[in-house]
Amino acid sequence: DEHSFPKGPTKRMHGVNLWPNNPQNFREIIQKLIDKLTEISFSILGGLEKALEFPADYFTQEVYQNASSFWSLKLLHYVHSDTSLGVRSHEDYGFFSLIITKDPGLQISLPNGTLVSVSPQKGEIICLLGKSMAWISNGKARGVPHHVLG
Repeated sequence: DEHSFPKGPTKRMHGVNLWPNNPQNFREIIQKLIDKLTEISFSILGGLEKALEFPADYFTQEVYQNASSFWSLKLLHYVHSDTSLGVRSHEDYGFFSLIITKDPGLQISLPNGTLVSVSPQKGEIICLLGKSMAWISNGKARGVPHHVLG
């Protein structure tokens, strides 16, 4: 069965992607997005290698080649309303998160604890470092605490 998921603790999140029938070209649109975001991600990783003084191609050779999963894609839509609580403050778990949005509501916490609203602009991608980048860099880089207003 193409929709069954592998069993066992190491395979819980592995399985076949289920694509909606509507819109008909949803899968192709998302695949183009994935391809572009992957290209952007490798550019960011190259810059982080230089900034954090890692060997050239460290992330592509040591991390990506040995990882069972390099990325995940979440399509989220946070609805702003007077009754919504939003998303509490947190740091994402990966190396970094790329956020594409046109809506306000994202706030990041600066190292001194000051909250700053992020003003998304059309055509821009927001990049937030995550916990894994802090770990692999031995604290040279830090995850960015952030939350979404409701």
